[in-house]
Amino acid sequence: MFRKRVHEQIPKHKALTVGTDQYDIKNNDFWCLQSTDACILMIQLNPRLHSLAESWDDMSCFHRIRFTNQLIRLRHNLRNLHLSKWEVTPEELNLLMENSPKLEVLRFSGLTIKSNTDVDIKADMDKVQGHYQHSYHPLAGDSTPITPSSPTANVINFRQLKAFAITYASFQPEELYIEAPELLAVCISFSQIDPKRPVVHHHSSFNLNQQYQSHHSHSPRIYWNAPRLEKLICNRTEAHVVAASLYKTPITLKSASFADYEIESRLVADVIAAQGLQLESIRLACFTGISARDIRLILTRCPNLVTFHAPEIMIWAGDLVSVADDSRVGEGTEMARKHRYEEEWACKKLEKLSLYMCLEPSATDNDSAPQEEHPYQNHFFVGGESLPCGSIMNPAAFVMGEQQHQQQQSQKGQGWPCQRLPFCHGQPYQQHQQQQYPSQNSLQHSNSHELHQQANRPASNNRVRNAFRDQLCKLTRLQYLDLSGEHVENVEQVQVGLPLTLDSGVQSLATLKSLEHVVVTGWVDDMGIREIEWMKCSWPKLNRISFLKTNSACKTRFRNLLAQAWPEIMVQDKDRKNAYCPPVYYFC
Repeated sequence: MFRKRVHEQIPKHKALTVGTDQYDIKNNDFWCLQSTDACILMIQLNPRLHSLAESWDDMSCFHRIRFTNQLIRLRHNLRNLHLSKWEVTPEELNLLMENSPKLEVLRFSGLTIKSNTDVDIKADMDKVQGHYQHSYHPLAGDSTPITPSSPTANVINFRQLKAFAITYASFQPEELYIEAPELLAVCISFSQIDPKRPVVHHHSSFNLNQQYQSHHSHSPRIYWNAPRLEKLICNRTEAHVVAASLYKTPITLKSASFADYEIESRLVADVIAAQGLQLESIRLACFTGISARDIRLILTRCPNLVTFHAPEIMIWAGDLVSVADDSRVGEGTEMARKHRYEEEWACKKLEKLSLYMCLEPSATDNDSAPQEEHPYQNHFFVGGESLPCGSIMNPAAFVMGEQQHQQQQSQKGQGWPCQRLPFCHGQPYQQHQQQQYPSQNSLQHSNSHELHQQANRPASNNRVRNAFRDQLCKLTRLQYLDLSGEHVENVEQVQVGLPLTLDSGVQSLATLKSLEHVVVTGWVDDMGIREIEWMKCSWPKLNRISFLKTNSACKTRFRNLLAQAWPEIMVQDKDRKNAYCPPVYYFC
């Protein structure tokens, strides 16, 4: 009956692979529960076998449980393991590592780490307790000691493991300590903290400190000790899974990748402060939590950076270079802006650069004031109220931002009120209703200021464009340049990137002798045979030009000119398949 049920659930044409052998469904009874014994026997009879990929869970959970219990007790010489949806305790995972003395790469397609039950691992705890007391420095304001709280706490020892990757993982222990002395690469995707725990719903009437305490009272603590870690990849993973210890403990971190819908506003600053000097590759794929200040911090604090990929956040070029914006003279911010941009880019080793940049400040969200003057710039809405990104991790920052905003509103006296909380701080509705309309003097001042901005915007944009080129031309090792971000089609709302025309001053980029691939983001109607001849002479290694997809006749005209004057060059429409993107997985 069991085999019949499995045959009904799984298509017969599906050929599964275990290790290097494919089983014939008709001749071999692959679906019986004892088929896991054949796999274990195959490992025993082939001591040279170095890689194994299994998917017993596709047949039934009984196959997976049986194979798990067999493999963790089998001593073998495997070096690369790709396992299916395992549900194990830290003790069982330690047993697997103990019986795998040559294992270097371990990957789980699904992993649930359960709590140890009635397991005495005091010896392991005594071994790691002294390390965490001396080697880890907690964040500012975090007084919680990073030591095991009980002799039955959970410890995972990865021993000689060099690469660890998990997808769809969940962690159930209250405390989890991961010892990885030889770990070089970590990839964590779609992972979360214990989904079986009761979810605490926050309401707008709750105090922020109460929310903070309630949130953390149900969040386990996961601590990593990976001093040799070189590559860290986090893809849509809860912040508690990738604790600060994972990117603060290493002393050799070279590559970091964070991809999520939103990340904590302090994450980039913390990573750069701890690892900025030796970082060689940074990939940021997210929609909120990344600001122009973070991008500028990376460009000015990472001297060994080789690859920088941040395609999803539109950044005004003026926020990345040292230039004063005359359109904001009169608001008292010119000196502050000059002070903010007095540093030059330090990433002179950069070879691949992909940003989403524009020349129009009005296209970005930080047009009204410098970034430091926006206490709610990186906020998201929860339960009807606006909370800053990362406010759960640092409630004091939210309170400070609230106080700064109130002080600014009181100093302004007139003008638009804060529309984020229309009935906040106990003020009556009539008072807010009276403040909804500015005075006549305020309107006149606003109109004159807008006319002043429009009159000075062309000159300001030219200075921003020239200043950005001055920084870009110093990246003499640059091989790939794309300033259109994730876009593969022409952006109609705003002009992205830089013009590559002689009239706009592209001659300053003649120092990019190593450039091999460039993305033309616009201004194609102004490009002709002169620009083609200049590219051939100034960029001798250029072998590929990509265009944003558009039905413009000017692009067709320029592509025809390229085919005639430069037939050796590869011309293509930009596509996410041929655009540069760092690999998601990395195994040593």
